[in-house]
Amino acid sequence: MHSHLDLFAYVLLVIGLMTLLALLGRSLARYFGQPTVVGELLIGVVVGNVGYWFGVPAFVAIMHLNELGKILGDFIATGALPWLAAAELSVEQSTPTSINQLMIGKGAPGTYVFAGAMWLLANLGVVFLMFTAGLGSSIGKLNSVRGPATAVGILGVLLPVALTFIAMTVLLPDTDIILRLFVGATLAATSVGISAAVFDELGVTSSRPASIVLGAAVIDDILAMIVLTTVMSVVVSGFIDYGSIATILALSTAFLATVALAGDKLVKLGIPLFERLDRLHVKLLYAIFVLCVVSILANVLGLAIVIGAFAAGLLLRDEYFHTGESRPIKELIAPLEIILAPVFFVLIGMQVNLQAVFSLETLLLIALLTVVAVVGKLAAGFAAGGGEGRIAIGVGMIPRGEVGLIFAGIGHAAGLFSVEQFTAVVIVIFATTVIAPIALKRCFPRSKPLESY
Repeated sequence: MHSHLDLFAYVLLVIGLMTLLALLGRSLARYFGQPTVVGELLIGVVVGNVGYWFGVPAFVAIMHLNELGKILGDFIATGALPWLAAAELSVEQSTPTSINQLMIGKGAPGTYVFAGAMWLLANLGVVFLMFTAGLGSSIGKLNSVRGPATAVGILGVLLPVALTFIAMTVLLPDTDIILRLFVGATLAATSVGISAAVFDELGVTSSRPASIVLGAAVIDDILAMIVLTTVMSVVVSGFIDYGSIATILALSTAFLATVALAGDKLVKLGIPLFERLDRLHVKLLYAIFVLCVVSILANVLGLAIVIGAFAAGLLLRDEYFHTGESRPIKELIAPLEIILAPVFFVLIGMQVNLQAVFSLETLLLIALLTVVAVVGKLAAGFAAGGGEGRIAIGVGMIPRGEVGLIFAGIGHAAGLFSVEQFTAVVIVIFATTVIAPIALKRCFPRSKPLESY
């Protein structure tokens, strides 16, 4: 990258490049009759690995975003200079550009801004994606499927954890028990954002299977966080911290109960004030305000931000507003999602390092964990009860996406993974992310009438 560019130009470069890549990926996906998200993911894998192999600094930075994030985190927390932290960082890679060079080279500021812009835009993309999914549903709809959603969510965590533990015990009996539990927790998480994108594309967000998947993902996220907290407490302290587990469970329950029982009343309180401040744009501005507040609150309570974004969407309804735009909130938010969501999917693809795959043990681990990851969620779908939708529900729970990658990154930062194990887990996350949209399209043919509310 050329260091003479204005730093903000790198942000524009990210937006332009991601828009082009997303368009190419979508075009290829449509050509082969697949959901557009599949094309966005695969184009990210291809471009990301090619750039990485040639040592392009920005692509090396994206591939090692976790390591760079740790350096920046240390800088913010302790004031340690980034290039000094990078000098002590050991990262296995076979490219002409090392992590050290990224930190101390002439183009280091541009690389930082490029990688940071990718991270920022991708996270905004998945937040708006989940917010839109919430707008397309409602508390009433989720209440009507709360029994099946709870059953699917609970089984969708227990089965992957148990099956992963068994699989790794058989294939890698010398691995630490904590590692097996951690990988199980990673594969227990569900990235409902990817399924939500396909539901929206197919026009089935209001169907019973989609509502169960969205509701089960909330339960799934809470339980997966509890498993993760348990494992990490053992890693840090050497014993299970029941207090932390109880705290997360209590806070999560309180958050969801507030959203379900009183969320709409709380949201309505602020609308008159915003209508006085800006009657014309109140819908859009208040919607974004609620999105930010609820997402931050969820994160403070130990939940994923995307769960807060989904909850914020559940709370807002067009009929609450008496002034402003006549267009629905979902339509007003759509341009932001259209621009930002593809960045998230392309970034996931760009972080899959294909170089670490080429060993028999790694390939076997990838294959076994992929089977476990798919079978565990498919089986959980049957907890929803009778009907053809059971398969669709199980498939909708398969993708791990950004949630799985976050979990994997935490384990990687804690030193739980070898390079091969980390690569295997990331590729399994990617595989489930690709498998689910393809399978969901087969579960919901456009010509078939869908059960809705």
